[in-house]
Amino acid sequence: MPQYAVRATLLSVLCLNNRGLHGEAAKQLIRMTSEDCDLRSAVLLEQAALCFLAGPARKTLPRKYAFHMVLAGHRYSKAGQRKHSLRCYKQAYQVNIYYFYRFNLQLSLCIFLLLYRCIKVADGD
Repeated sequence: MPQYAVRATLLSVLCLNNRGLHGEAAKQLIRMTSEDCDLRSAVLLEQAALCFLAGPARKTLPRKYAFHMVLAGHRYSKAGQRKHSLRCYKQAYQVNIYYFYRFNLQLSLCIFLLLYRCIKVADGD
């Protein structure tokens, strides 16, 4: 049954994004994440993060984007997808650098996780 709910949510998200309701689309995607399947949850969190950057420039939410990309990276890591995890952390880091000039806790967490994952991927773990 969860597959039908995910399908309905994805269709709803497409409709909401076409109407410019990116925040509502992100909320629906976040609501569908669960503890059952880490890979599915990671993909849904990543899509929710992309919704936070969509739309007009004055309505983008880069901090929420970065936060949800870090969450997606963590979920990818739990699912054993190290390269996807690294990509999510890297994108969150790039958004933090582009939008925020001061060094904050979120940025330091992204740097730590990015370096940690780079070392793990390079070692072949």
